[in-house]
Amino acid sequence: MHNEMSDQAPEIYGIYFYTGAGWEFTQNNQECSLSVGDALSLGFATCHFVKPPVPRLVKGTWAQVKLAERKSWVAHSEARN
Repeated sequence: MHNEMSDQAPEIYGIYFYTGAGWEFTQNNQECSLSVGDALSLGFATCHFVKPPVPRLVKGTWAQVKLAERKSWVAHSEARN
């Protein structure tokens, strides 16, 4: 994340990360929550909730968001059953 604004950014409560089907994310060895919710209406399969590394970014600063991902693959024959 990078704050390119001329002021301090407002407080960051969460980051929403939209993906296709089959993706799972962990942050600090904890599974990120996920939901279908509005993801489908936006053209995605799932929405993942990521915790911000800091609650606020001062102008001109940045913070690294670290995630680990895993993609599960389903064979076409398995998907039909």
